[in-house]
Amino acid sequence: MPAKPRWLLAIPDAIHQLEQLDRQLLTRRDIERLFGVGKVRAAALMTTFGAELVGNQKTLPRTKLLQLLKKHRGRAAFRHEEERRERLASELQKARLTGVRFKVPAESMSAKLANLPDGVRVERGRIEVRFDGAEDALVRLYTLAQALGNDLGRFQALVGR
Repeated sequence: MPAKPRWLLAIPDAIHQLEQLDRQLLTRRDIERLFGVGKVRAAALMTTFGAELVGNQKTLPRTKLLQLLKKHRGRAAFRHEEERRERLASELQKARLTGVRFKVPAESMSAKLANLPDGVRVERGRIEVRFDGAEDALVRLYTLAQALGNDLGRFQALVGR
């Protein structure tokens, strides 16, 4: 499936901004700001929306762009992309709420390299974690991560910067 244009979801905000604008002619820079795109994409959008050369730069009448964007907002491609983004945001929110949960001993929070659990070793060029089962692996890896963060100077000295 081809990528959807990034500017597509900026249409509602662009319409709002254009309705508040008191200038009648828009430049490429205006399009960059309206849609949050770079120079090349803004120039392409100017052409797509029917900009005309006035002097040495292309301009686009504000009313013409407003009319085109309102029409574009009603199209199925816009609605589909808006719904897709909403579903994605919802799924990401669910993923954050249902993250991996497991019990860790309180001492894991203050772990240091000197008091790593049995089966966890850190040497120059090597980290070894031995475990029995998934939950044990998670606890040992979590404890190791805490120890590395709590004892960063010693870890860097041990393995090199």
